[in-house]
Amino acid sequence: MQARITIITPSFNQGRYLEQNILSVISQQYPDTEHIIIDGSSTDNTKSVLEKHKNKLAYVVSEPDKGQADAVNKGFAKATGEIIGWLNSDDYYAPGALQAVSKAFSNPTVNVVAGSTIIFDEKGKERKTEPTVTEKKNLNYHLRFPDINQPSTFFRRSVMAEFMPLNTGLHYIMDRELWIKYIQQYGTDNTLSIDDVLVYFRTHSESKSTGKRDEFDNEYATVLRHFALLNNMNDVASLLESRYTINPSYTYTFPKYPGKETTLNMVRNFFLRRGTLVFTPEEFKFAKEAYPILDIKDYRVIEEEKSGLERAKSVAGCINWLHFRTKRKINHLRGAR
Repeated sequence: MQARITIITPSFNQGRYLEQNILSVISQQYPDTEHIIIDGSSTDNTKSVLEKHKNKLAYVVSEPDKGQADAVNKGFAKATGEIIGWLNSDDYYAPGALQAVSKAFSNPTVNVVAGSTIIFDEKGKERKTEPTVTEKKNLNYHLRFPDINQPSTFFRRSVMAEFMPLNTGLHYIMDRELWIKYIQQYGTDNTLSIDDVLVYFRTHSESKSTGKRDEFDNEYATVLRHFALLNNMNDVASLLESRYTINPSYTYTFPKYPGKETTLNMVRNFFLRRGTLVFTPEEFKFAKEAYPILDIKDYRVIEEEKSGLERAKSVAGCINWLHFRTKRKINHLRGAR
């Protein structure tokens, strides 16, 4: 007998995409699917779409909420499936996705199943992403950059329950915080990566993933700052405060917190990926100060950090902003020849 799979869909004013989302679940023809939709009292055509398909939905509610995390929490409270998937209202499943997930979970030691996602835009441009965990994205990778390919990552409900509810104080990285909690507790040994494309992820002008990089960075910096403070790394916490907008009301509950070395590597990775992109005097000042505080000189980088390390070294080797700008202009002119 195949396990019940619960799909939780948070939704708000995405009625033009919602029907495709619902139909993608229905068309799976998986024998025991529970689709729960939590709508934040949409004002578009969402309610008519929900009414049209209500007989195929296990639970639907349309009421004001505190955002996406709150909606997923409400859905999780109603879920009865052994396997949990979280599919946003503007995304949809690939054919055969749930069968592939169910087969992977037939191994009782598996806590998490991770597949691939096709990211596409309204012009039809597509690119395929890697699963959350691969040989490339192993535990060492995730202890530096705990990224999660959320739409194509499914959890065993009993394990996910240990880390719920999602943090309603986060609006952009609530899924990343969940993943940090998970890998700190379990690592990646009980995660199974599969080759299948499971989800089509839509980018459009209203999606959070479009044009919200600063908001993502500010929330992640807020989380990292708290880890730094917990590990008495006050200089690192102050460094993050100097560059990012920290949410002073952020609250957190972790079964197991990252230690000092893990936290330092997380901040180093964040700095090398994002903090070394220097275009203003303020960004130069931050990168210049971060280099010695984070002890970048002797840091052993992973592949994804190498270009950031070169940028960091370039900043560290400059006397001031004018020196940096002049050096970069000269290098640009040399490259243009």
